[in-house]
Amino acid sequence: MSQADPDDEWNAADCQSGFNFPDDEKLIQEEFAKNIPFALSVAETAAHPDRPSSSVGLDAADFTPAAFGTSYARGAGQEVSVVARKAVRDKELRYRINRGRTHDVDLRPWKGGERYGGEDNLHFDEYRARISDADPGDKVEVWFTGETRGGKDVASEHFTYTVAERPRADVLVVAEEGAKATQAQKYVDALKANGRRAAVWDVAERGAPDALGVLSHFGTVVHYTGAATPATPPSSSCGPSSTRADG
Repeated sequence: MSQADPDDEWNAADCQSGFNFPDDEKLIQEEFAKNIPFALSVAETAAHPDRPSSSVGLDAADFTPAAFGTSYARGAGQEVSVVARKAVRDKELRYRINRGRTHDVDLRPWKGGERYGGEDNLHFDEYRARISDADPGDKVEVWFTGETRGGKDVASEHFTYTVAERPRADVLVVAEEGAKATQAQKYVDALKANGRRAAVWDVAERGAPDALGVLSHFGTVVHYTGAATPATPPSSSCGPSSTRADG
């Protein structure tokens, strides 16, 4: 906050951290005033917590899909996920393959994993359903539908993913070297020597692999990083590292 007014007496370099605040009545009053609209939004939301008020004009959607563009299902089922308002009734997954006929599947609350905040899924929750009968090369269009308390039909935005061709493998090697992968084959060979078949996902070329679309189709994922990945500046060379996650 010491940078809020470049002409005042406070120098940001003198603050121990971004959480330090100058003992300045003018700055304190300005910060207090900035937070009044947010505080009022919180107070107003108490009357209708599943439709939060917003001082900046944001709306909480009935459905927020976890969209992805690539699936490694290889003809197996592909699970899809959406965060939905619990008050919406008759929640369904809708999908169609290669612009064919529309299929519908009931959505069920997801019971797995750990939730941020614990048991606070009072007004919104994560729901999942499974898509079947899609083969490599198919394009699958996905959306979610339901009905509000007032009987109005509501639907999410659509997203489309492609079922990708991939080698038969029980392990995925996620290569994150900060540039095009050059060391992935070493991991593939080491896994082969231990009786495992691996496929490679290069983050530099394809971005981070989606948890449902890609990672969920492997029992084991080996993720390794180089010395100069995007998350590690070149000046902080820590050497190669790897992590292993079993599903």
